[in-house]
Amino acid sequence: MKMDGMREVNKALNNIVGRSKNATKSALHRSAQGVGTEANRKVREEYTVKAGDVKNTIRIQHRGDHEIDILSRGSALSLPKFRLTPRAPVAKQPNKAVKVAVKKGSTKKIKRDFVAAMPNGHIGAFSRVVGQSKKRKRNAKGDYPTLPIGESFGPAIPVMMNNDRVVKHIEDQAIERMDKRLDHEFGRIFK
Repeated sequence: MKMDGMREVNKALNNIVGRSKNATKSALHRSAQGVGTEANRKVREEYTVKAGDVKNTIRIQHRGDHEIDILSRGSALSLPKFRLTPRAPVAKQPNKAVKVAVKKGSTKKIKRDFVAAMPNGHIGAFSRVVGQSKKRKRNAKGDYPTLPIGESFGPAIPVMMNNDRVVKHIEDQAIERMDKRLDHEFGRIFK
């Protein structure tokens, strides 16, 4: 039995299958980019951190044709990356209280901290490290030095992205964006 046009039908079907694979890859990649942007926006909705600091930690990693990981890697942020008062060392009021707003809408006073500039120009919130096992010795003036000091840090961006509201929003956006992108990509193929 011989049927006319089967070769053309098979060719057309193979073309559609190849194009549909490319469409799903494209939809997945574009959705991941949008979800990364949404994650950045939602983190900044919850915390007083800058967009550039969040964006620098987000990575999109392809794991095959149909899987993408959106990762965030980074270390704890120094307090000036958040809303810190005072922003710079205050010479006239060295004991001015340090306040920081890590989450939007909540400001906390940090006892024993002070804002100082390091010799390399880094400004941070520091405090004297308490509980050192070594006994401090008097210096040449007869005073006890106030060192060692340590810097105070806020949470890391990955910790902020692990907030329940942020995770829920990211998951919802991933589903919504993937549906829209698939509709768009397959609409292009079949038109």
